[in-house]
Amino acid sequence: MIHTSATVRAFGQKCCQAYITAIEALRKFDLKAFAVTIVQWVKQNPRQATFIMVCFVVSMLLVATMPLILGVVGFTPVGIAAGTIAAGIQASIGNVAAGSLFAFLTSAGMGGAAAPILGVFAPAASAGVMCLGKWLYDLVKNKIDEHKKRQEEMALMKRG
Repeated sequence: MIHTSATVRAFGQKCCQAYITAIEALRKFDLKAFAVTIVQWVKQNPRQATFIMVCFVVSMLLVATMPLILGVVGFTPVGIAAGTIAAGIQASIGNVAAGSLFAFLTSAGMGGAAAPILGVFAPAASAGVMCLGKWLYDLVKNKIDEHKKRQEEMALMKRG
């Protein structure tokens, strides 16, 4: 018992010191200089800034509309709604296994333990999909640019 209380006390002291350190760092933080730096970066990188804002907005919209999306599919606060996609899936799988995706979505729809997890997963997944889309866009754009450059070089060589 003595060992446990000493451990808890030491943990509390470390937490207190970390809190004090964080407060001191925040007091030294120059918000105005940070804002100026951000504005400069946005002016220099308008496409990237726009992409970041779109990712943020879509992620927040996804979190805000998650209950609506779940409800439309059939995962409602009172259970699976009759005549919905979720009801059709449930009818086809029979007994729902604990821990399955269906059970998880049912829990999220009913506001259970899965709801906050889905609230974190949904924006993370949407951000991941958007980043993958951006990567693919850049990959295709670079290939097209390289192709155009080679065509221009070949045209110059033919003239010369």
